[in-house]
Amino acid sequence: GMLTSIKTVIKRQLGYDRIQQENWKNQNNFVNTEYEHGHIFDKAAFAVGIIFDIAHEHRFYIQACIDLKINYRVIDIRVHNWIELVKQSGCKVFLIWPTIYKPIQKTFWDERLYTIEKHLGLKVFPSSDLLWLYESKRRTLDWLHTHNLPHPKTWSFFERKHALDFVNQSSLPL
Repeated sequence: GMLTSIKTVIKRQLGYDRIQQENWKNQNNFVNTEYEHGHIFDKAAFAVGIIFDIAHEHRFYIQACIDLKINYRVIDIRVHNWIELVKQSGCKVFLIWPTIYKPIQKTFWDERLYTIEKHLGLKVFPSSDLLWLYESKRRTLDWLHTHNLPHPKTWSFFERKHALDFVNQSSLPL
């Protein structure tokens, strides 16, 4: 509504996204270190691909690789030549911890990770099928329903008339 619009305008004027991203970056102890973009512990071993995340959640994967002395490369798939970067990395497995705070980011992650897994034939963890459900109430509801799994009773409408008809015919509490 109106309050959401006002908040959006204020956030844009203040550069909220830029400030938030800087805060996330400051939480990543690997920025500006030899470990930020990857590290090779054993030249004969494979490397794991770690997909860069805007909120720097990928730092947890970096820490795990360092602790376990696993070779890794951090790859930013937000750039125009991201497919070449993924191919050139030599990695066969990619770890992702996606931050989604805007609908466009959900679309971005779904499209890019699907491409890595289904078209390039590489492993993504969690898989693109699991991430398809991540942060999507409608997709999760449909998945639970089609697999006959228990879930809270939920109604989802795409037509305003259907939603209004439901509200007018329902009695509280639902």
